[in-house]
Amino acid sequence: MLRLYPLPAFDDFPEDFKETFLNVQEKMAFMPNVLFVLTHRPERLRAFLAYNEVLMNRDSGLTAAEKEMIIIALSYHWMIILCPVPRAGNPAFDGEPNDC
Repeated sequence: MLRLYPLPAFDDFPEDFKETFLNVQEKMAFMPNVLFVLTHRPERLRAFLAYNEVLMNRDSGLTAAEKEMIIIALSYHWMIILCPVPRAGNPAFDGEPNDC
């Protein structure tokens, strides 16, 4: 069963989400849908962001570019085209790891 959740207006977001969304928008020049979808459950969005922070910013021995390559390869494998397309074609993207 498909569930559609009403998405809150940006002005209604908690302050920490506003800052995160603005940083992602500035960095990637687009807003990943996963962030908007999770706004209706703030505790899940905070968990998602914390998990992403641990995965992408821990010392794994991989460079930022290698992490991005893995993200793009997995996104193509799972046919999540909205993730790699903006990353690959965005001259503003500097190779720092971010969530889709």
